[in-house]
Amino acid sequence: LAITIGILFATGVVEVVQHEKSLHLIFASKTTTISPEKLRPEIAPQVSAESYAIASLSTGKVLYSQNPGEVLPIASLTKLVTAVVALDIMPNSKISISSSDIKEEGNTGKLAVGETFSTKELLYPLLMVSSNDAAAALARTYGKAQFVAKMNAWVWSIGAINTAFIDPAGLSFGNVSNTEDMIKIISWIQKNRPEVLDMTLVKTKNIRTHAWTNKIPFLNMTEYAGGKNGFTDEAQRTSISLFSYPELGKDFEKIAIIVLKSDDRNKDVLALLHSIVVK
Repeated sequence: LAITIGILFATGVVEVVQHEKSLHLIFASKTTTISPEKLRPEIAPQVSAESYAIASLSTGKVLYSQNPGEVLPIASLTKLVTAVVALDIMPNSKISISSSDIKEEGNTGKLAVGETFSTKELLYPLLMVSSNDAAAALARTYGKAQFVAKMNAWVWSIGAINTAFIDPAGLSFGNVSNTEDMIKIISWIQKNRPEVLDMTLVKTKNIRTHAWTNKIPFLNMTEYAGGKNGFTDEAQRTSISLFSYPELGKDFEKIAIIVLKSDDRNKDVLALLHSIVVK
């Protein structure tokens, strides 16, 4: 049994079809013009996430938030920081995949022992398919303890003082943050390392024998501007999603929606986006 929800966006009608285990976005061609002065929410959206925030990265305004200071596990949102740190401290490294790397939980990257990648090449499976093996290989090559220390030092240096990491993949429940800090992190990345977000927008990447396919459900939305999802039992479902509506004014040039400890992150992200884009 499918549940269909119609959601009106600035560029048209999105039909959200929720099946048991998947979410499909169907876009209509009709466009709708929305006046920016009418885009101020009056009623907080109903979502499953324990903590969330909607922030304008253009102006720094937080448009909505719930429990913004609550520190929670973030799962694979960790990998955004892993990518930033890898580019900073080992941009030209060659990484050979070891047997210890592929013992990490999951096999989304389908990496094999003995394969060699550049740092940038390994960021594609890290960010597109959330490869834990790729995260492990990057950290091991530099020295795992030192790499994780660099991750912590970097987030603290930009003011994300409630964020901490134990591993580079996000598998540990000790990898924690809150939405206030995640806004600082994604704002910094968007301004200073936009190539990291660009990688999250790639639909398919082929490197030698590998073909990685990005399964983020918002990739077909022209307004989607990148992001990352995560999941562990402790963190539940987590997400950072960026959207761009420059025609609606400065606040909407780049919007970040962050959800932590969600039962249904895709539905939550759409509900939060709908709450500010549609009155």
